[in-house]
Amino acid sequence: ITNYQSPITNHQSPITNHQSPITNHQLPITNHQLPITNHQLPITLPNMYCINPKCKNFTNPVNTNEKYCYNCGIPMLSQGRYRAIQPLNRGSFGQTFEVEDIDSRDGDTQKVLKVLLTDCDRAIALFQREADVLKQLNHPGIPRVEPDGYFTVSVPDSDSLLHCLVMAKIEGINLKDWLSDRQDQPITCEQAIDWLKQLTQILAVLHQRNFWHRDIKPSNIMLRPNGQLVLIDFGAVKEVTKTYLYSLQHNSGTVIISPGYTPPEQARGQPSQYSDFYALGRTFIHLLTGKHPLNIEDSQTVQFNWRTDVPKISKKLAILLDEMMDESPCKRPQNIQKIRQRLWEIEHPHRARLNKVMQVGIGTSAILVIIVGFVYKITASCPVQFKDNLSCGEESLLTTPAPPEKQKGLAELGKNNPKGAIILLETALKKKPNDPESLIYLNNAKLAGQPTYTIAVAVPIDKNPFTAKEILWGVALAQNEINQGQKINGKGLKVEIANDANKPEQAARIANKLVLQRELLAVVGHYASEVTRSTLEIYQRHQLLLISPTSTSGALSQHPFFLRTVPSDRLYAQTLVQYLINQKHQTKAAVFYNPQSNYSQSIRDRFQVNYKGTGGQIVAEFDLSNPEFNADEAINQAQNQGAKVLVLLPDGRTNEFVFNNTLNLVEANQCRYPMVGGDSVYSKDFLTLKATNCLVIAIPWHEWSSLNLQFPKMARKLGAKDVTWRTALTYDATRVLITALEKNPTPSRYLVHKALKESTFQTRGATGEITFHPDGNRKETIRELVKVVKVNCPNYNYVFSPLTMSNERIEKLACSGNW
Repeated sequence: ITNYQSPITNHQSPITNHQSPITNHQLPITNHQLPITNHQLPITLPNMYCINPKCKNFTNPVNTNEKYCYNCGIPMLSQGRYRAIQPLNRGSFGQTFEVEDIDSRDGDTQKVLKVLLTDCDRAIALFQREADVLKQLNHPGIPRVEPDGYFTVSVPDSDSLLHCLVMAKIEGINLKDWLSDRQDQPITCEQAIDWLKQLTQILAVLHQRNFWHRDIKPSNIMLRPNGQLVLIDFGAVKEVTKTYLYSLQHNSGTVIISPGYTPPEQARGQPSQYSDFYALGRTFIHLLTGKHPLNIEDSQTVQFNWRTDVPKISKKLAILLDEMMDESPCKRPQNIQKIRQRLWEIEHPHRARLNKVMQVGIGTSAILVIIVGFVYKITASCPVQFKDNLSCGEESLLTTPAPPEKQKGLAELGKNNPKGAIILLETALKKKPNDPESLIYLNNAKLAGQPTYTIAVAVPIDKNPFTAKEILWGVALAQNEINQGQKINGKGLKVEIANDANKPEQAARIANKLVLQRELLAVVGHYASEVTRSTLEIYQRHQLLLISPTSTSGALSQHPFFLRTVPSDRLYAQTLVQYLINQKHQTKAAVFYNPQSNYSQSIRDRFQVNYKGTGGQIVAEFDLSNPEFNADEAINQAQNQGAKVLVLLPDGRTNEFVFNNTLNLVEANQCRYPMVGGDSVYSKDFLTLKATNCLVIAIPWHEWSSLNLQFPKMARKLGAKDVTWRTALTYDATRVLITALEKNPTPSRYLVHKALKESTFQTRGATGEITFHPDGNRKETIRELVKVVKVNCPNYNYVFSPLTMSNERIEKLACSGNW
């Protein structure tokens, strides 16, 4: 990165030359309040707080610009990366801070730092236990702690150490406060079942590692804005002010008691996994009644008559909760799977009865009749249905013009005539080779009657057909390579195409259909981060792996059934900052983004943290989703506030205004200001004179600098005209699935997921070696800075090229067509 030459130095002087007309119009701008019309966003620079609990002035504003605390002398940047920006809760044993991680390795910059406020050995042991447990766990319902998340900080002129633990920040509210905000209005039985399923899934992960929580209660359960529950406080340190720690006189262990929730055996110092079941049952009694368990239990008779407060509860759910809270551990459900099975039976009484009938044994024909009645929703892969935004070849989802032979070939597939379809599709591809959909359906047709593995690819056809084709080409190339070669364990690869329209709602509907296809083993997709995020819980519930080649938002990390071949946006924000600071020496920027977009907000946050951490300043921010956005006025406002560079971070075309507003901004700028952008700016629409030599974009890969020269050659030989980073990363995603399928002759969803989660998993693709971190992020650092360049070629006037490539080399590659 640091060796890149700057193509836009010569374009800085016009900024100064245009200042006088802007100055003349300052009064009308002020009078019309253009910053409001343009949705200019306020810039807030975080304060910095000292984390030393004994510091006499830990909120001293002077510390914001200091390396060491002005009062006590400890580093203001813990471990060289954590900046405390807001104090949160403080109790007798612990203080928590919200911190910025300026060197985040998991994509999330906002985290929580817990500082122990006591030198008590027992408290330190609990604190360290929490860190040790969380390091070993990887689940969206458990706060993530990195391997180096626990550390100590020396205090100057003192022998004491600060014990610190950094973990992922959980957005939301704990259930105790949530219930209080509702004036203790009870939850419904349906809500209770849903939440019980979530929490038992979290406990299953915990118990499989031979851990048990020991302090389950509403205040230790967080509710995220998306409805997901998170279990917190694995060492009982944060809530220790409300939890009694009893040191046993003849036992080296620690007893943790939360009155109303702790089971009798735990109070005696003999906890087990069954203790968690008791506390979980008591927690849901609190939620279902709106009353603390101590307010239900009769202190005289010790009877726990809670059912009268929940008159509409189902009998089976009430029985389950009573069994979970039995005084005797041996009478409680014996493992978490038993509880989950009981919950399933409560939700699906008809199927539960079916299972019991099948267990006692009845005639096969009768079983089949019942199965048709109750399990009709479960389907084979690639069901032949029309206008459902899913297709294995019975209909075209692309709306671009195609030869008549394509439609005739698809009609033959719909009639189950693969031989006729093959002839017609081969003819269509000869007439129009740049059609990845036809190539996929041709390969599917050739597999008719043969054993196959099936995967799906979800693309934004309705909203962005060009991007959809880029992604489809990646899958088509990998599928064709396998089916024309040795295949996978002797089986071919069938591909189902799904059109999610780049809309979260439609993507969720698509996901709900895909998970019911019993032979479908994995999904490649989706495109935009917010679209991908809308499907993760659906795929996770059905243990269907999703691997995305394009979704970079840091918020997607740590979902157990999600991987991505593209690095997180942290890398690309960092790349842009390094370019601006080290090569352009630009320290004042105006940022344009969509604060409503998961991706756009994520890369903006990472850019801000890195830019500020290296001496840069964001002097203005603008909302690209504003329908009244005026590019000329925004540029004027940015200049008036001292901006010297424009940072373009639009969404992945999920908002109807953002992309056009970004195009208008580039057009209005006319290269007066240098511009940099995230990977969502990588589009043919920006290949214009107004972006030439003044727009630099951070992307994962470019074919002209590819180490795998065979991949772009293979793509062009089969008909692909544009081999972009989206094509390469999708090819890589498909290669990852192929490698996982090869590891077992009879792969299932579970075995595919298991293979990919092995620490030794690796494969190679268009972008080189591919391996993954435990949280699903790719390990390899793949990035490229590209610029817009004008060329004199018969078919091209402007191209994206690597930033360091010479104009002579660019012209030669662009015009030869032999890339």
